[in-house]
Amino acid sequence: MSLIIRERPFDNDVVRNLVDSGISPILARIFAARGIESNEDVYESFSNLIPHFSMKNISLAAEMVTGAIIRKEKIVILSDYDCDGATGCALGHEALSKLGADVEYFIPDRTTMGYGLSPESIGALTKEYEPKWIITVDNGISSVDGVRYAKDLGIGVIITDHHLAGAKLPEADAIINPNQPGCPFPSKYLSGVGVIFYFMLAIRQCMRDHNLLSVESQPNFANLLDLVAIGTIADMVPLDRNNRILVKEGMQRIRRGVAHPGVIALFQVARKDHRKATTNDISFLIAPRINAAGRISDMRVGIDCLIATSSASAYELAKSLNSMNNKRKIIEASMRDQAMSKLSELSSEKSTVVLYDREWHPGLVGLIANRIKDATQLPTIAFSNCGNSILRGSGRSISQIHIKSVFDIVDKENPGMLLQYGGHASAAGLTINELDLNNFTVAFEHAVNKEMENKVSHEEVLTDGSLDPCDINMKLIEDIENTVWGKDFSEPLFCNKFEIQNIKVVQNKHLSFRLKHGSYSFPAFQWNRNNVPEVPGRAIYQLKSSRFGQIGPALVISAWEND
Repeated sequence: MSLIIRERPFDNDVVRNLVDSGISPILARIFAARGIESNEDVYESFSNLIPHFSMKNISLAAEMVTGAIIRKEKIVILSDYDCDGATGCALGHEALSKLGADVEYFIPDRTTMGYGLSPESIGALTKEYEPKWIITVDNGISSVDGVRYAKDLGIGVIITDHHLAGAKLPEADAIINPNQPGCPFPSKYLSGVGVIFYFMLAIRQCMRDHNLLSVESQPNFANLLDLVAIGTIADMVPLDRNNRILVKEGMQRIRRGVAHPGVIALFQVARKDHRKATTNDISFLIAPRINAAGRISDMRVGIDCLIATSSASAYELAKSLNSMNNKRKIIEASMRDQAMSKLSELSSEKSTVVLYDREWHPGLVGLIANRIKDATQLPTIAFSNCGNSILRGSGRSISQIHIKSVFDIVDKENPGMLLQYGGHASAAGLTINELDLNNFTVAFEHAVNKEMENKVSHEEVLTDGSLDPCDINMKLIEDIENTVWGKDFSEPLFCNKFEIQNIKVVQNKHLSFRLKHGSYSFPAFQWNRNNVPEVPGRAIYQLKSSRFGQIGPALVISAWEND
């Protein structure tokens, strides 16, 4: 796939207006290219958050939970086992506890119970807690059988989710999901933790309406925004204006040191100063440590860390998560090597990659799928064996292919092949019978080829143009690092031609070198690459503060024009 570099277009009048409002010229150009038109769009106030009442069923569900709190009925939160689910579960548990609810939480065992609100998970949590109500977090929109089983047992079910709905919705007491049919909520990009945060706001409002709380006595849910920020960033949902408000407020709390003790402890074990926290730190330092619990052990450790009330207990739990993350790295590296060796057995003419190994850890196949997708630039699914001849797969896709839509095609053309599936445009999961693996591989290839018809065969990289070397300085880097970036509001990429000097290989897989531009010279790094172009073209790069102990601006290379 060829690489085409394009500069993001922007309106010069908008840039001038932003500069006049006090924003630096380079940052103004970056913002204008992302649709920002005024200073207010950059520094959004929390008061501009979209109100909760426009979300379908949220008021109805709030009445249900308020009644459950009044009657002291047991509520169990059932969460997904990733960072979005964990932060959402911690948030819901803390908020409901402060509202006076009798609340517990439950995380399904991904190996024995499958994903989400399955009949197996309901059987287990019912035996443990005997709930009157189940509230899902970051799952449930596809749990038709699970909801039916819960209802048969006389348990009320409220689904809070953000994943795309399938052809049939579960018959829950209420579904809160901005992506469900008929929901008028204008932002469709809330994460799972964002949805449960909105739901907690609605319950608090309902309790005020019933004179159970006053403005003075109600709990302050702004204290939950650090969890919202972490889950939102980790789940890589598009950062529209509403999500930027949520993330900005949460990041400010982390930097001020008023976040949850568990969040501060995670920064400590990651050896990162929380006062200088960036969204990249959440993505690459904090989220992986929380995710490690759900991937290779028990996500309860992650949730308990997030809801810990003392710094001492939070730090011990954070150390456990750090150890799990180190173990995850070792297992993942072995799986990645195995996956790369399997690639040589596949046809080079195929448009997809489907890999399976009976010994692969089910919690890490998503990471492997992502690694192989990046290496091949092909939609990839990695399967693990979950027992009883059932394979559970995790898929990752390229920008041109909506993988959830591909699964819809496979399901329509091969009824019964997909036992369960769901997800987003770029990431999705599924389960199949082991005997159907070969047929699925053919069906997946066919569906992707159908989707690829009339699609471009090149990768387009949007940059923010070139920089004068004198503008590559710590002030610009601080401006960038203090801004909320994420999907659809991406961190700036720049493009310049440099001379390469002093090439070194780091840890047998990364490159360290210097890039020279006129009289200026900068340290530069490129991850997961052990050679540079013999005749390099323009470098596509991000600006970062010091790396590997070096002080000053550093350039992180993401690609070369002639790759």
